Amino acid sequence: MKSERKSRNAHKKLYLQLEQSLSYEDTRYWGLFQQGERVGIDPIRYQKTIGNLSNEQLTAMANRNTHLFYPKNRLYSDYNWNYFRDSLNEIKSQWKNDFQPIVEAAIKRIKSKKYNPGQDVNFQSGISSYGAASARSQWLTIKSAWDADRKRYGLATSFYAQFFHLLASQIEATTVKVLHKNNVLKDSFSRNILYNTCKGKNVQVINFEGFAAYDKTYCIWNFIKHNNQSTFATLLDRYCEVIRVKDYKQGDLAIYYLVFSEDLILSLIDGVLLFFKDYCKYVFDENPEDAVWNYDGYFVSAVNSEIENLNNPLGLDMFDDID
Repeated sequence: MKSERKSRNAHKKLYLQLEQSLSYEDTRYWGLFQQGERVGIDPIRYQKTIGNLSNEQLTAMANRNTHLFYPKNRLYSDYNWNYFRDSLNEIKSQWKNDFQPIVEAAIKRIKSKKYNPGQDVNFQSGISSYGAASARSQWLTIKSAWDADRKRYGLATSFYAQFFHLLASQIEATTVKVLHKNNVLKDSFSRNILYNTCKGKNVQVINFEGFAAYDKTYCIWNFIKHNNQSTFATLLDRYCEVIRVKDYKQGDLAIYYLVFSEDLILSLIDGVLLFFKDYCKYVFDENPEDAVWNYDGYFVSAVNSEIENLNNPLGLDMFDDID
């Protein structure tokens, strides 16, 4: 305790000297102390100069035995949870900002035609009566509406299936990346490998929040990829609500048997996000809230930003040097 008081007093003198000399480019001015490759933070000084810490963060930082707070990790990427969260947020952004507008615009361009008796060639030639021409034009109008609906459905289904493949592929790619990063994976991946990482953790994957969304995503994806009775039967048994037609014929294109919707896409993304949140919590002993800020780079970036604002208040960049 005595050494801690001496350290605090020494830092107070240091801060006074730095303030008097306007040494704001010295990171210690902001309460950030370089400790080799890592950093230590004086929470009181940092909050006084930067002021971006929440009450929850300050409470977490107060749980220490040293004058300085030492972040749990060095890099943002040291948290496995950040890989999953960023990947799934990117997928959701792609859907909302890229795919969904394209789907809506493409569907709106498909329009049906409305026919009238005056357009009937036989009526114009005097071959057919007005009644016949009227009936024929009504039939052609109805048929055109049917054809337009069929095209709209086919196009929308195709877009949804393509995006679903992208969604599931990205989820698996991120999973492979994380497992490889943690020396769990070698040359091949299966969900059993992922599930087996829970052995000895006194928790089962099936009990993770969002497991149903994760499993449903794979069941749908397998049916889309393989178009066979086995994958259809699995999906029908576990998640029958996503099946349009309950009688599947082996080899039929799977996408036309599925109930695609924006709600399905978004609910699966959100559910899978919850699944991996629990996964990182129980398997890698990570606190998802810590992953947002409890690393060196978070504080270094904030301090560098303040220094940059003082040195370059107009926000000029390298292109402004051209003039």
